Amino acid sequence: MGQSHRQVDELERPLQLRDYLEVLRRRRWLIIFMVVLGGALAALYAFNRQPQYVSQASVLVRPIEVDVARTSIRPDQLVNMFTEKEVAGSLDVAEQVAAEISNSPAAQRLLENLSIIVVNDTQVLRISYEDSSPQRAQEVTASFARAYLEQRESRAVLKVEERAGEIDVAIARIDTELLEVNTLISRSEEGSLVRIAAETRRDSLLKERDQLQASLADVESLSVDSGEVISEATLPKNPVSPPNWMIVIIGLIGGFIVGVPLAFARDSLDDRIRSAKDLERAFGFAVLVSIPGFGSWLNKENDSGVPTILANPDQPPAESFRRLRSTLLAVARDEAVSSILVTSSVADEGAPNVATDLAIAFAQSGTDVLLISANFQDSAVDRLLGLEDEPGLGDVLLGDLKPHDAVRTIAGVPSTLRVIPSGAQLDNPSDALDSPVIEKVLAGHDVPYEFLIVEAPPVVDAADALSLAQLTGGVALCVRSWSSYMSTVDSALGQLDHVRANILGVVLT
Repeated sequence: MGQSHRQVDELERPLQLRDYLEVLRRRRWLIIFMVVLGGALAALYAFNRQPQYVSQASVLVRPIEVDVARTSIRPDQLVNMFTEKEVAGSLDVAEQVAAEISNSPAAQRLLENLSIIVVNDTQVLRISYEDSSPQRAQEVTASFARAYLEQRESRAVLKVEERAGEIDVAIARIDTELLEVNTLISRSEEGSLVRIAAETRRDSLLKERDQLQASLADVESLSVDSGEVISEATLPKNPVSPPNWMIVIIGLIGGFIVGVPLAFARDSLDDRIRSAKDLERAFGFAVLVSIPGFGSWLNKENDSGVPTILANPDQPPAESFRRLRSTLLAVARDEAVSSILVTSSVADEGAPNVATDLAIAFAQSGTDVLLISANFQDSAVDRLLGLEDEPGLGDVLLGDLKPHDAVRTIAGVPSTLRVIPSGAQLDNPSDALDSPVIEKVLAGHDVPYEFLIVEAPPVVDAADALSLAQLTGGVALCVRSWSSYMSTVDSALGQLDHVRANILGVVLT
């Protein structure tokens, strides 16, 4: 079990569906929050918005400037409907609509709410306008249809008049020239070359004038009927915007869609250790035991209380310590280990509580166990066992007390449990723990034992644990779920590796 914690590659495996489901389970409250937030925002929008109404009108577009009766081309081929769509939605038409309607929005704003489509394979434009007022939607739609046809017809009339005027000018020019030619003919002798030339010119001018007259007649007969409204603007009765309940549902779905990736992002950025699987996957260490009920027994309020294995012997935490005892006994047989160091990466991960309850569990099984409190930063073991004012290991290291004189027994606990409390506080514990005195104590020369449990301060916070780890048979590292961080645990394991400590495994509280 004492393998290096640098075995990540051997334990890596592809993520499976249950891994993703586990992330969703862990981050369910974040997802629920986002769903509720999405629904609340959607409801706020839904109940404060104005419903929108759409009115529609259909316009039949006819060819203009063409004599339909004299051409074999189909009418729909004489009109470019996509060009007409652009004309109907032009700024010129919108400005005319804005001028016609009282209190109308600006022309550009009108175009934002306007929709024009070409009905497939027809000469029909469908004009739609959206507004919070159904009456205004109808009025603006009708005005757009009317303004478009008026402007289209006005342009057609203007072009016809321009072409007719051009022909009239040409006819007037010919009439002037005919007058001159007729005058020349009347003054010339019959049969003379001048008269013959003038008569030829007169005939040519008359023929040209007849052609222009025919062209003028054709132009004046051209159609200027731009089209007609074949479906009047409707008065909408129901809003086109979705109902409030649908918007709320969309908001809830949107919150879920946002919440799920946010949950995965939050989970990937969360460096905390959540479960035994996290530890095994990250560091390659077996979890010796997972102790449940952390919040109910392992906190500062219980530091001066009764150890949980005595207070609640039938509860799951007590059973977990008995299971840990069995595991360590098996390890002791396999690896010839008779002493373990109980520590943690940082404070408040439960090492004092675990060491105390584990020692009592050994004693209850009849094992002659010695518990040493070597944590001079926080004498939690002393408080748990009511030994705060007792002399102990610190006094032994100072030379003020013999090891066997520092041993204490605890009332209500089998006499097979003996305890050496932390005792006097040391100015520099790490130096004292490197002395030969502690080696003799841990070796059992003065205080024999079958099994030794040493509770040490956190590895990252002090060097004491590293010194003690080299003098004990193995190390059990306490890690607190949802509180300990991967980075600090990795740092602690790395330091223990550096001093060649035999890391037995992890106790997950």
